[in-house]
Amino acid sequence: MGRAVLFLAILAFWSVSVARAEDAYKYYTFTVTYGTMWVLGPENQQVILINGQLLGPTIEAVTNDNIIVNVVNKLDEPFLLTWMSRYTKYVGLVGPWCFQMQDVWKALEVSIYFSDSISQAAGDFTLLIGDWYHGGHQRLQKILDSGKPCPFLMDSFYIAMMDLPSLVIKGHKLKVVEVEGSHVLQNMYDSLDVHVGQSVTVLVTLDQPVRDYYIVASTRWSTTEVDWSINQARSFSLNSIPSAPSGSGAMLATSVMGASLHEFIEVVFQNNEDTLQSWHLDGYDFWVVGFGSGQWTEASRKTYNLVDALTRHTTQVYPKSWTAILVSLDNQGMWNIRSAIWGRQYLGQQFYLRVYNPNTSLANEYNIPSNALVCGKAVGHRHP
Repeated sequence: MGRAVLFLAILAFWSVSVARAEDAYKYYTFTVTYGTMWVLGPENQQVILINGQLLGPTIEAVTNDNIIVNVVNKLDEPFLLTWMSRYTKYVGLVGPWCFQMQDVWKALEVSIYFSDSISQAAGDFTLLIGDWYHGGHQRLQKILDSGKPCPFLMDSFYIAMMDLPSLVIKGHKLKVVEVEGSHVLQNMYDSLDVHVGQSVTVLVTLDQPVRDYYIVASTRWSTTEVDWSINQARSFSLNSIPSAPSGSGAMLATSVMGASLHEFIEVVFQNNEDTLQSWHLDGYDFWVVGFGSGQWTEASRKTYNLVDALTRHTTQVYPKSWTAILVSLDNQGMWNIRSAIWGRQYLGQQFYLRVYNPNTSLANEYNIPSNALVCGKAVGHRHP
């Protein structure tokens, strides 16, 4: 009896310890508003702010933290906030809802910092490299709606839709230590190509004489430098693939592609245009296994990096070139695959990937919440 009591006491103590050791919860409220800000030029202009900030607030977290974000939209139009990561259980509402095309591009950047094994640096800074127009987003929306391209960027940090963006800190080397959550070989670079929608973490040693040094985000104006950028992308490093893509041309259809949970797929992005493209997948990281110029063929698989390929959520596709990715479909749900370039995604260069499992399990996918807005064929159906 004494042993039984002791055993029960140990179990009780252990269960209390486990309960207390639960991973931390962090709560945030993001209020989305219009505001005015002076960035470039002589006049203030309208911008979209999160908690009065542009760039948005920084979430500081460690592995296994539970982060709950409530978003309050005070705009006069829909707003969608996406979480750029793998293991995102849902983006927006849990389940289908009344989605509008313009929701996709009205997303602001929120910095999410996860601590890692890197020694504490002397400083931590976030650089936002991107296009900046003097006209507000509603003015640019009207230009696209009229069938015209966005105007040429005279005052942008780089011309993301036309050229290859490159980051340089004059007189200093850039040591790449992380790319979208993946720890990579810590190579040194004089300049770093950061494409639309991508993020990297670099360490910079301030070992130069005391003076001012420019941080420059410029473009590679010559298309002959595409090969150089491809080689740099290849330098970032860590069997149910179909034998070949379908090869069929574009067609009009519901923009949802079906797939089964736990499938392993290959996706080849073929860019036959003269401009750089960038593609993003919600809900997943994928392995970027290959880049190449010209048309992709089955022989291109011989160049794939199947040993220590990098995982990311956004990848570049060079002009007149291809990019190949591998994806393990282990996150059930409806996930957006879209161009990361604002004008392209607004005009509809995107589709949805439905990762489906006929067996209902809350471990894989939550039920539709009772307050979800439904439309189309879903109207009148009861929520579970």
